[in-house]
Formats: sequence, structure tokens, C-alpha cells
Amino acid sequence: MRLLFLGTAGSEGYPSYLCDCDNCCQARALGGRNHRLRSALLVNQDLLLDLGPDIVASTLRLGMGLSQVRTVLVTHRHEDHLDVANLKVRKPEQTATRLPRLKLFGPPDVVQVVVDGVGDLERVLLDVEAVQPFQEWEHGGYRFGCFLANHGEGKMQAQFYSVDDGGHRFLYASDTSDFPEATWRALAGQSFDRIILEETLGAGDRDGHMNFQRFRAHCDRFREERMLRPGAKVYAQHISHMYNPVHDELVQILDSADVVVAYDGLVVEI
Repeated sequence: MRLLFLGTAGSEGYPSYLCDCDNCCQARALGGRNHRLRSALLVNQDLLLDLGPDIVASTLRLGMGLSQVRTVLVTHRHEDHLDVANLKVRKPEQTATRLPRLKLFGPPDVVQVVVDGVGDLERVLLDVEAVQPFQEWEHGGYRFGCFLANHGEGKMQAQFYSVDDGGHRFLYASDTSDFPEATWRALAGQSFDRIILEETLGAGDRDGHMNFQRFRAHCDRFREERMLRPGAKVYAQHISHMYNPVHDELVQILDSADVVVAYDGLVVEI
């Protein structure tokens, strides 16, 4: 499998266009890996995890398109992870390319947002299906698992996913704070070639996301429960400018946890 990080920032982007904090000012000046768009991940050429407002900017920056995507997994309905405008432009009068039929999976409220926002699904060659935590299913040559996230303060359903192509397997956990115990029980006995875990809060602390302490504790538990296969790594992403320093400093902070700090455009081959 080939994993491409299209974006690795929290909801404001990094730097935020509204912020002149030290982190944002340094990131603007340094450029490169310090410029982060909102989080999304492309698997091979045909599977996309989350569909936020920076998809167009991500593809422009990387010099690529997403016309071969056939499957989308959406973690939750927050706007930095789901922008229905990305689906509405699939109308035949807005693209000269013959697109494949697209299947989108997500929580029930995500499916409702998509149905309400797109309207005529057939016109954009779109199918939608609601999935629930601890459900498993197959589609497009992959086997998926769904897990309950700790995010949204009970006002919405948030979840994250495992992806298995029959040879390799990874976990994509964004957005979430401490995994619910039901999720840990569901993960018991499972192992992964890569684990991608959000690290939004850095030195901060509030509900719904990981800070340094929670992030390191989860990395420790992954290892204690033998969830990391030989050679496997944990990748930090969904990084907020409010609580995290610029890229190289963040790498130094997380180095002791044997973690890779993801950046936009990072390619991981499994």
C-alpha cells in the first residue's frame, strides 16, 4: 500500500490565516513542512480518508488529481473533515473526465449531511452507506474496520478506521481523545503495519483530542498490547498551531516516543 498525507493540520490549518502567534509566524517564514493543510489521507490512488475543504489545494500543491478515487471514508461531520462541495463538483458538466462511481462510508449523520447537501446522488455517481463502530465490511478490494472515537462531546458520532488490503494493514485514528474502553477491547489481538494517530493539542489540554501526554500513553499501550508489527511506526498528524511548535521542534519533542511526525506530501510505502 502507498499512503500519501494530503494534509496534516487541525481545523484552522497551520499556520492559521487568522493568527499571528509565534508558531504561525515561524511557520510562514520557514515554509516547507511547516505549512499544513487540513487532514486527509490518500491510499494508493483509489481510497480517500476524509474529504475536507483543502482537497483542491492539496492536489494543486502536489501536482496530482483524484479522479481514480472510488471509496471515501469520513470520520465525522466537522467541516475540516467533510466539505460536501467536493462531491457536488462531480456533476458531468463540471468535469471532462469520465469518473468512476464513488462509494462514501461514514457515521449516519455524515450520510445525512451528504444526502442533504448533494441532492441527486445519481447525478454525481455517488453511493452512500452509514457504518457503525465495531462494524467490518469489504469494498473496492479493501477490508475495513470501524472504531468508536472520543470526539464531539456527545453531539455527533465520530469514528476511525482500519484498512486492510489483504497483505498489509493500518489504523487511521483522527479525531479522538482517549480511546473508549470499548474500542480498546475491539482492538485487542489486532496488529498493524502503521498507526496514524492525531496529535492536535501538543502542550495544551482540552476534551476531544490528544495532547503530548495522551499521545505518548497511547503509543505505549500500542506497544504493550503488541499492536505494532515488526518495523511498524506510529505517525503523528492533525497538528494544531495553537499547541504545537514548528515541524523540526515537534520532531525533537516526539523523538523519545519513536514517532514519525507526518507532514503534507509525506509518502509511506507499506
